[in-house]
Amino acid sequence: MSAVPRQIAEWLGAGRGGVLVRVVDSGGSVPRELGATMVVGDDATIVGSISAGCLESGVVELALTLLATGRPGWRIEALGTGADPVFDPGIACGGTMQVLLHTIEAVHRDALERFFSSWDAGERCLLATRLVDDGTSHVLAVAASGETSGSLGAAARDAAIVDSRAEILASAGTFVRASATDAATYLQVPACRRRIVIVGADEFAAALCRFAHVAGFDVTVVDPRAAFATRQRFPEADTVVVAWPDRHIESIAGGLGPGDAVCVLTHDQRVDVAAIMAARAAGVGYVGAMGSRATHADRLVRLELAGMDRDEAGELHSPIGLDIGASTPDETAVAIIAELVAARAGRSGAPLSRTSGPIGAARAPSECATT
Repeated sequence: MSAVPRQIAEWLGAGRGGVLVRVVDSGGSVPRELGATMVVGDDATIVGSISAGCLESGVVELALTLLATGRPGWRIEALGTGADPVFDPGIACGGTMQVLLHTIEAVHRDALERFFSSWDAGERCLLATRLVDDGTSHVLAVAASGETSGSLGAAARDAAIVDSRAEILASAGTFVRASATDAATYLQVPACRRRIVIVGADEFAAALCRFAHVAGFDVTVVDPRAAFATRQRFPEADTVVVAWPDRHIESIAGGLGPGDAVCVLTHDQRVDVAAIMAARAAGVGYVGAMGSRATHADRLVRLELAGMDRDEAGELHSPIGLDIGASTPDETAVAIIAELVAARAGRSGAPLSRTSGPIGAARAPSECATT
């Protein structure tokens, strides 16, 4: 998730210019979500994407057309109609989307770099972009604290965004939408950083750490054994903690929520039940535990003794992962990540060839964790 904002922040930090492109509206089946972002440089290099490849070449041409004028400029384009074989060949999925393009000017640079750096770091932030009839645009980055960079061109406009930041930032999905109070101003909010806490520091945990990192999770590995929970063994982890897992989960409970996961991969009876109970108390959306069916049955008895009722125990993903015949650590990690994604989207995990309806998940905005 963080690769594109990181690359854009590095691009801006190096002083490169170009055109910022974002999806601001869509209809029907489309390959990317609202807020999908890319940058096109004056040498036609690209960072990010706004489709599955079917529209990028046309968008590059549109961006280069803006840059060729040598003046600040912006445009909103409807794509997916198939009306132009060069700029808009259509979307194979059959949907349509609107994209906002605007040139990156020197006055924008600090605000854009601040926004994309914050996005990459998982910090709550928003970017407001105001379009002016003369072709210029203004950008304002606002942190959850209220700290700002850039301006919308008027102190009153800046103050209105700052004052309403809590309401705007409460939306969890990555999106760009027009402001309710000013149709010329577009608001972009990155998705809440999804967190996964991996309990246990064995080879299965190392594999899950790698796959979770690639899938865009903020990954924590926690184990009470200092010899196992090391940065050398888990280089892809964002955080490696030597602690009793239940105590660590309790200490970060305020930063966990329905979009997050706790995966208990240890078979240690001193660890698993306490970690599961702490995760459930924290309101974590996905709680899974590794083990055989016999281990699962024994764990259910111990969970019941710890105070978990049958309905709550039925929501536990144990044995963890989808039934794909996984046996190696890497295969098991694939099974776990697949089940986690399916659970978050409310999907069955069945083969797409045996299902019908939309393939992509329509994720409703939800509240982010408080910290």
